[in-house]
Amino acid sequence: MSDFVPKKVVFQILSYLPVHTVIKCTLVCKSWHSLITSSCFIDAHLAKTLAKPLISQPILTRRFTESHKKEDYFLHSNGSLDTYQTINKCPLKAEDSNLFTRIVGTVNGLICLSDDFFGVTNRITLWNPLVRRSLELPAPNVTSDKVGPFMFALGFGFDAKRNDYKVVKLVYPQRQIGKGKPPKVEVFSVKEKGWRMVCGKVVKCTFTETGWTQCFLNGRVHWITSEKKTSTVESLVLLFDMEDEKFMKMKLPEALVEVNPRQLSISVNGGMLTVFHYYSSEPNSISNRCCDIWERTQYGDVKSWTKLYTIDVLGTAGRVFGLTETGRQTTRVVQPKAAIDAFYAGDFIESLVFLNKKSGATSYEGAKIEEKGKSINSESGRSVKLDLEQIWSSMGLCSSNDADEEEKEHNSYAKQRM
Repeated sequence: MSDFVPKKVVFQILSYLPVHTVIKCTLVCKSWHSLITSSCFIDAHLAKTLAKPLISQPILTRRFTESHKKEDYFLHSNGSLDTYQTINKCPLKAEDSNLFTRIVGTVNGLICLSDDFFGVTNRITLWNPLVRRSLELPAPNVTSDKVGPFMFALGFGFDAKRNDYKVVKLVYPQRQIGKGKPPKVEVFSVKEKGWRMVCGKVVKCTFTETGWTQCFLNGRVHWITSEKKTSTVESLVLLFDMEDEKFMKMKLPEALVEVNPRQLSISVNGGMLTVFHYYSSEPNSISNRCCDIWERTQYGDVKSWTKLYTIDVLGTAGRVFGLTETGRQTTRVVQPKAAIDAFYAGDFIESLVFLNKKSGATSYEGAKIEEKGKSINSESGRSVKLDLEQIWSSMGLCSSNDADEEEKEHNSYAKQRM
């Protein structure tokens, strides 16, 4: 590293660069590699990304094409579906190669995948597609061998107090469903690298089997659930705080309390908690479907639930996947030319999380991201070395010739990343 540029200055400059450029910079020299892969730098880079307007963050989409039996992942920039990067390889494939996995959710650049749509496999993976590293979770404590058949739900979030990513799993043994028994709850911690049981005695609600949805906001996982009352069944939002690992409940708007939870889904759009209510606009009709979009404008105020829109969702195949702001707020409705249940779309935060090997994440074979047919490793279409020379020159640092000795030390690492 040049003696003319203080390390603190280099740290600040690099922390403002996009992820794919920062990854190239790990090949400049040993000291840059050490700096960029440090937990301190990864956290600082993420903090600057989170400070940017939400509209500047990409959208992640996934579809499953039945004719090719293939999952395709895309990152769309600037809120547009017209520009995208293609993620060519996912580290978790469904046990049945003809099917697809569930995207539980995304947090700070990590995607939580679970192979549970078509049977319980206990296969869960956390994945950062931009650094091309993933972490396969070990088998949980509660399995069918111990409790028999069961239904379950997952939540994925971030513990800001401990700087830790966690997966929470609620298990309802089949023999206890409908008897008012609380679920068995366990939490996986990336830092602890294992599962542990937590108390779930206060949970009296149940989930829609396989059809549950979740989202993460304000340090808490949110699910749409239902709870049996004296004379009726009411829908509500169940919350799990990732820091204190305790459950709580949130009321839905009055108009949705008696709606079947199968007709509801929950997500975060523009930093707001959002609930989608799908229903037929005509009695006994499945072709004319509508969707009411509800938003909680003040997170702590139950009275702040507001119905924003009622829209046509293109018959039985349409699905609302978010709200975008381009001068004014608009809805996005999609009609995938593929399996509707496999389609996913949501906000995505670019990050370097998992670049540090201490996380336990590993690289996986064949990982590659392409942008309009060009590898993200070299956007210009030239060699990575020429791209790096521009970076060195712009920062007044040593030329590629001066860095040859240090680059040789990282030759094996460079081959892995390229």
